[in-house]
Amino acid sequence: MQEAIKLFVGLDVHKDSIAIGAAEPGRAPAALVGRVAHDVNKLLKTLAKLGRAEEVHVVYEAGPTGYACSEPWQSAAMSAK
Repeated sequence: MQEAIKLFVGLDVHKDSIAIGAAEPGRAPAALVGRVAHDVNKLLKTLAKLGRAEEVHVVYEAGPTGYACSEPWQSAAMSAK
């Protein structure tokens, strides 16, 4: 599985918005992709633009706002932690 991952995405989930950062495998620093409203459909559209589900690994904070958003992209077959 690790070889198939082409992009690691981190989500900083807040009540009103979600900040999205991304990094390619290796030691290059992550970059801010952008910020979307706290809306699952907008988040899924943005994640879909970053790559195919099997190539993108999503990590998020484990607080209540992060956990509530995790189910939709896991349902979309994206790996998440």
